[in-house]
Amino acid sequence: MGYPAPPIPLPVPIPVVEALGRIIVIGALVFVILIIVALLLCIIVFHTHRIILPNIALFMITLLYEPLHRVLSFFHVDPTLVDRVSVEIGNAVNYPAFVTTKREERALLLPQCIRSPECPAKLSPVDGIKCTGCGRCEIARLSAVCKELGIRMYISPGGTFTKRILISNRHRVRAIIGVACYPNLYEGMLNVKLLGIPAQGVPLKTTGCVNTSVDIQEIIAKCKLGTSGIVLALALPLTSGSAMDMVYLWVGAVFIYMVMLSLVLILIAGCLAVYKRELFPRFTLLVLNLFYHPAKLLLGYLRVNHIIVDEIGIALMNSLYRAEYERTDLSRRILFLPQCLRSLECPAKTSPQEGILCKACGRCGIGELKRLCDALGVEICIAPGGEFVKRAIRYRNPQAALGVACQHDLYEAMRYVTSRGIPMIGVVLTRSGCISTDVNWSEVKRAICASVSAPGIKYKYNTNTNNADREGEGDAGFPACGDEEEARDRGEDARDSGAMGV
Repeated sequence: MGYPAPPIPLPVPIPVVEALGRIIVIGALVFVILIIVALLLCIIVFHTHRIILPNIALFMITLLYEPLHRVLSFFHVDPTLVDRVSVEIGNAVNYPAFVTTKREERALLLPQCIRSPECPAKLSPVDGIKCTGCGRCEIARLSAVCKELGIRMYISPGGTFTKRILISNRHRVRAIIGVACYPNLYEGMLNVKLLGIPAQGVPLKTTGCVNTSVDIQEIIAKCKLGTSGIVLALALPLTSGSAMDMVYLWVGAVFIYMVMLSLVLILIAGCLAVYKRELFPRFTLLVLNLFYHPAKLLLGYLRVNHIIVDEIGIALMNSLYRAEYERTDLSRRILFLPQCLRSLECPAKTSPQEGILCKACGRCGIGELKRLCDALGVEICIAPGGEFVKRAIRYRNPQAALGVACQHDLYEAMRYVTSRGIPMIGVVLTRSGCISTDVNWSEVKRAICASVSAPGIKYKYNTNTNNADREGEGDAGFPACGDEEEARDRGEDARDSGAMGV
């Protein structure tokens, strides 16, 4: 059969180009079909609670997680529908392996947000939050059930701490019952899957990171699960076909040159990355977001630390949004800090509306940041969790945001905030783990003060009144936002670390 003349000179034979064109066109059609099928599966599972083809459905949702979220958001449907369905399917897929484990090999992981705001429990760097059985919440009841069944129970202050618990107890814990909001539950079940640990998830009934609630009976039922059978269905292959040789030839030719161009761009981007430069950050960020979960899953299977995906995303978003952030008025900004930066002896109380209310006791560096923010008019929020950040953005409606967190939580927050049209930059913790964490305090202060309208602004502190006085640009008194404070902050960081016992 004769082929039409190629639209552009090609470095490979025309039959190969046409074959590539066919594959791409068919692949695009299959991708659209998969999106539709995945949406239909989500709707069926959500409305009927009947799971069809669980293994295939879970694979499809994981692969198409970000596109499904975007499609649902476009049609004003709650995108957490994808997480809900994923958790239900994950429970079904993990069930056979879970019920074969002994009860003493299981662990119950609870989030700190189901505690009472008046909880007297202390935070341990090794075991997390230690329940005292005060009776102010349902955790004491769960603790009694777990002791009776021989199940280990942990109250985790955050996702990073949960990973540390699982890794340190890998040889003793062979199954997990996890409790969290749907997005965190989906992420957690994905992470334990990479560790080869079967999990059962129980979603929170009310979310928001403060005063949350959960079905206690469902947790107890999961803890007591015994052995029984479950039948998993298989999937049927999808097939397709097409014609139009000229279309295939064009598509194949464009694909070849895109691959060649991509290889060159990847090489250049790799070289620039060494020198902390980003190439085509907007396009790279789009691709990263589109394949976020598949990329992390692939790196996990390859035994590569998948946190690198979050680090790249944070660097790209900082590059994209820093200029817009600096153009905003200081009084319309908000600073989000994680609760894990607090001292273990922190006396602050938690408010369902305002988050954790810092008393500036001096046990950690948050008090000084609060004084600086008060002087500049920047709003500060010490968030007990990621869902609280989303709620604060919705109700406070700032013009710009600055976040401090571990890589995963920071990137998730930045994706959410920027999706609402609010520029956000982030500073990554220098030590993570959800307890006694640390950050480069000078870097945070510089980010707070960064402003195009007032680039030379400096502040000095009155340590007796906890107030800050504005100084002129030429004042050499007490700089709080510039590089001059770097040496002083290094000393403070060392002192704080020593006070934390780390």
